[in-house]
Amino acid sequence: MGNSVGLIRIIAHTIVLAAVTAVLGTVTAAAQPVDAVTDVLKRAGITERIGEPVSLNARFMDETGKMVSLVDYFDGERPVALTFVYHECPMLCSLVLEGLTKAMREIEWKPGKEYRAVTVSISPSETPEQARRQKERYVSKLDDASAADGWAFLTGAEEDIASLTASAGFDFEKDADSGEYGHAATVILVSPRGVVTRYLYGISYEPFDLRAGLIEASEGRVGSLADRLIMFCFQYDPVEGSYVPVAWLAMRLAGGLTLLLLTGFLVVLWRREKTDVKLERDVMNQKGSDE
Repeated sequence: MGNSVGLIRIIAHTIVLAAVTAVLGTVTAAAQPVDAVTDVLKRAGITERIGEPVSLNARFMDETGKMVSLVDYFDGERPVALTFVYHECPMLCSLVLEGLTKAMREIEWKPGKEYRAVTVSISPSETPEQARRQKERYVSKLDDASAADGWAFLTGAEEDIASLTASAGFDFEKDADSGEYGHAATVILVSPRGVVTRYLYGISYEPFDLRAGLIEASEGRVGSLADRLIMFCFQYDPVEGSYVPVAWLAMRLAGGLTLLLLTGFLVVLWRREKTDVKLERDVMNQKGSDE
């Protein structure tokens, strides 16, 4: 039994050391310097309204020309990735949609299944036909025809656009001379009940951040058990602009898993020891009977 106890101690020390090394290594990798200027620029034009509802009553036309309400895209089960663009944008909007499409493809979840995506034009002069062409362009990059059912491209009147963008904290302004819109680059994650939960800034979105943000927005309704365990150890850092590991949470999880593994190992050893004692007793009894 002494050898068993020694083996347990070795395994316990190994598990704890591995957990600490993994956590510290991840924290060190995540704690990289942030360019303050870039951080300010990529947030320009956003008034964060986390915890506040978006205007679900705003009405738009989808890419087929059908009149819809924003609430039609919120089913109480799946989170929504909301983006604001305008289709005649010379550069930024395309970069936002390209970045989002790339992240959507890499997380391997399907829009319409685990989540929905809604892209709204901020230009009241744009048409469902323009929206349709843009939808075809970006959905085709997902290599899944069924994704079209989960990604809507909407156009609408000025008052509905203003109502929705204001509720989502998305500020923009049209330049009188060029006719172009000045606006931020962001993906806004919204809960299944229409409440803003997170902003992902910039034109490139890490697949992990998109996946984690959707899990957070869904309140755990989407994602596997492993995803939810990972989210236990990660929190959104507004300075980093991404989800980063939290050491004490990771250590709690590692400690819990270590305890669980050791408990299971002890139970196995105890049962084996009990079986060995029983066999030894049976042998002794049989030997006594033979004598």
